[in-house]
Amino acid sequence: RRGERERETARAPEYVRLVSHRHRLVYTTPRALALTAMPRVVSVSGCAACALLSVVVGVTAVTAVRFGDTGGPPLVFSAGFTSDAVLEATGPTVYGLVDGQYAASAKVTVTVRGTTPGGTPLTPYSVDAMVRPPSKSALPGAGTCQASCLAAGHCCTGVISECSSPSCVMGCMVAERTTAVAECQAQCKNISGKCSYKIGTGDNILKLQTCDNCPMLANGTDCTSCDGGKQCLDGCNFAYTGGSPGTWKVALRPASFGGEYQISVSCTGCGSTTAAPIVMERVTFGQVWVCSGQSNMDLSSQYTFSNPAQIAKAQGGAYSNVRLFMYGDMGTKYEEDAPAWATTSGAINSASDSGGKWGNMSLAVSAASGTPTLFQSFSATCLYFGLQLTEQMGPSAPPIGLIQTAIGGSQIEAWMPADALTRCVNESLNTDGQAPPSRLFNGMIAPFANTSITGFLWYQGENNCGGTMGNSLTGIGYGCELVEMVKEWRVLFDAPTAAFGIVTLAAGGSEGHGENMAGMRWSQTANFGTLPAPNLPHSFLAQAFDLGDPMDNLRSPCMNSTSWNTSVCTWPAGSAWNTAVRPLAPVVWKNAAPSFMGGIHPRFKLEVGRRLAVAAYNLMFGGTAAHTGPTIAGCAVNGMTVTLQFNTTLLKSDVILVQPFDTNQSDWGMADSSAMAVCIGNASQQASCISDATLWVPAAVSQGTTSSVLAIPASSALSGSILAIKYGWPIDAHADTCCPSKTVLDGHEPCIPGSCPIITKDSSLPANPFFALIAANKCRCVRPQVCDA
Repeated sequence: RRGERERETARAPEYVRLVSHRHRLVYTTPRALALTAMPRVVSVSGCAACALLSVVVGVTAVTAVRFGDTGGPPLVFSAGFTSDAVLEATGPTVYGLVDGQYAASAKVTVTVRGTTPGGTPLTPYSVDAMVRPPSKSALPGAGTCQASCLAAGHCCTGVISECSSPSCVMGCMVAERTTAVAECQAQCKNISGKCSYKIGTGDNILKLQTCDNCPMLANGTDCTSCDGGKQCLDGCNFAYTGGSPGTWKVALRPASFGGEYQISVSCTGCGSTTAAPIVMERVTFGQVWVCSGQSNMDLSSQYTFSNPAQIAKAQGGAYSNVRLFMYGDMGTKYEEDAPAWATTSGAINSASDSGGKWGNMSLAVSAASGTPTLFQSFSATCLYFGLQLTEQMGPSAPPIGLIQTAIGGSQIEAWMPADALTRCVNESLNTDGQAPPSRLFNGMIAPFANTSITGFLWYQGENNCGGTMGNSLTGIGYGCELVEMVKEWRVLFDAPTAAFGIVTLAAGGSEGHGENMAGMRWSQTANFGTLPAPNLPHSFLAQAFDLGDPMDNLRSPCMNSTSWNTSVCTWPAGSAWNTAVRPLAPVVWKNAAPSFMGGIHPRFKLEVGRRLAVAAYNLMFGGTAAHTGPTIAGCAVNGMTVTLQFNTTLLKSDVILVQPFDTNQSDWGMADSSAMAVCIGNASQQASCISDATLWVPAAVSQGTTSSVLAIPASSALSGSILAIKYGWPIDAHADTCCPSKTVLDGHEPCIPGSCPIITKDSSLPANPFFALIAANKCRCVRPQVCDA
C-alpha cells in the first residue's frame, strides 16, 4: 500500500484539464524557446467545443472565447503573469503568446508605468518584445484548429472523425502527426469516405475511423455538414496557420525592491486594427521562489499547528510583502508528454483559492464565510518560508513572490526532463499512472521556464523511499537524480546560480520503508552530509528528521478527540521542548489542527519554513550566523571514549547545545534510536554495523562548544571495540525518532518535536545526520562525504 493514500488524493478528475490551455514547446536555447500550439482540449460527450471555457487575460475575464479562437484575444500573458505579480528585481522578464496568424508581422511593445519604492513617479518607458513566429518544423496542435473548424461552419467534432466522410477535425489530427503542411494536405487527399486510416508507427500511430451513425452536437442536433476531403484539407490548413501561437518576451530594466507598477502589452499588426493592450496592475519587484515536490510541499497551511497564529498576524498587517500564486494542488495536476506552455487560464481559478492570479496578502487572508482562504489553501512549507524569510530580513525584506507547483504522491522522476533520466541508473520509475517520468516537469515546471527567479524550494522523497537511495558519486538512484534535476531546472530557467533549498524527510514519511530513511536523507544532501555541496552549489538545507508529528503514535486512553487525557497520562513539561517549537506546546496539547492523512504529513511546517529561511538568509542574503546545524568534521577514538569534532567554519559564531535524551536502553521499546549511538564488537563485525541494530548502544554526549565527548554506558552488555558511530541514522525500520522509550512506542507519550540531542545554541538548528566507520581510531564517512579531520 506504499503511496496509496497520497495517490488516491492526488489523482485529478479528467475535467480539470478543461481549464488548461497549454502549448507544446521545443527547446532551442535557454530563455529563447520556440513554440507550436498543442492545446490540451478534452472532449466531453463527444463535444470538443465544450472545452471553450473562459480565460483570464490581464485583469479582464473573457467569456466563452479564448486565445486562439476566432474572435479571441490575439495576445495573452503566460501563466504566472497577472495583476499583483512579483517580478524578480535583478533581471525581470515578461512573456506570453501571440496568435500565430499575426506572429510574423506583429510588433509587441511592453510599457512600464508606476511609482518607485521611494514614492516618486517612474518616468514611463517602453521596450519592444522579441517575437517568435510558430515553428514550422514542430508538431502543430488540434485544439485551436478545432475552434477554427467550428468558426468556419464545420460542425463535425470529436477526437476521431465520426461522419461518413473525413472531417475538418480529422485534418487537425492528421496535422498533429505531420511536420509540413504539404505532407498533411497529401495525406488528406488520400483519405476516402467511410475511411479507416492510419498514420505514424509504434506508440505514435494515429488511427482514424468512422462510426455508423452521425455524432450529435451538444445541443442535440445532427452533424450534417461533412463534405468529404475538402473538410480534411481545411482542418490541415487551419492547423498550420491560425492554430499555432507565436511567443513574445521582453527583458525589463533591473529595478529596486518594491514599488507599484502597471505593465501593459500592446500589439501592432494583430488584426485589422490595433488590439487593446493587456494589462497587469499593482506589479512589484522583489524575490520569486518556485516551490515544488510532493504532498509535504503541497500540504495546505490549514493542516498545521501554526496556522491560526500566523493568519492572525497576517490579518493584522504583517507580511504584506508576501504574495502567492498556486498552480495545481493536492488533487489538481497538469501532466504533459512534452514540455508545455500555459496561459493564465491553466492555473487554478476559483473563488476559494484565487489560483488563476497572484494574491497579495490582503486577498490571501480574505474569503467568504466558511471558505478556506488562499493563505489556508497555500503550501505551508512554501508560505512559512516566505513569512520566516521576512522575519529574518526584518524591515529590509523585499517583496517575496511564492509560486506553488507541487503534486502529492509524485516521484522525483516525474519532475525530471527525459534527458536527465538517462544520466542515472536504478531510478524508481512509476508504473501506476500517478505521474509517469517527465510528465510533471513538462506540465508544471516548463510552463514557468522564462520566469526570472531567485530560487527553488524542494520537499519530496516519500514515494521514492521504496527505491534505490544511491549515491551522486556513482551515478546511482536518488542521490544522482536530485543533482541532475537541479542542474536541468537551472538550465531551463537560465539561472545557473539560482538558490535551491531542500527539505529532508520527517519521521513518518517513509511510506513503509523506514529502513531506507537514513539513506534517503543522505542522498538529499547529494551524499555530502550537508549543503551546499560541490555538485550542488548555491543550495541549502532544512533538516526535518526530528519534526515528525507528535500525535502520530498516540493511542487511547491518552489521546481523546480534543486534547491530551491528563487524568491517565502525563504531558511533557514545556521546559522539555526545543525553544524553537516550545510556543506550540499548548496548541499541540489540544491537538488544535486538523490532520491530513495522519503522520505522513507532520503539522510542524512553520519550523520547516524557519529552518529554510535561516539557511537562505545566512548563506545568500547577508546573514552572519550559521546556515546549517552542527556538522561532523571528524572524531578521535581512545579506548571506549570518542571525541567528536564539529565543523567550526560552518558553525561560525554559534556553538553546540546538547539537549537531554534517553540513553537507558533497558527502558526502550526497540534496539535502535536516531540519537547518538556507537557500534561495538570485534573487527570482523564492522561490516555488520551498517544493518545490524543489535550491535549499537546509546552514547551520552557531553556539553561542549565545538566538540563533544561520547560516553558509553557502563551497563552495556556488548564487548569489543568501537567500530562505528552514527547520529540521526536509523537502522531499524521503526527507529526513525530520538524517542525510543517503550512509553512513547506504546502511544502513551508524544515524541516531542525537535528533541534530538545536538543542536546549535543560538539558532536551534539540528545536527546533520551522519554514519562513520572507525579506522585507525578516526572517523571515516562514506564517500563523497569526508569526516576524517
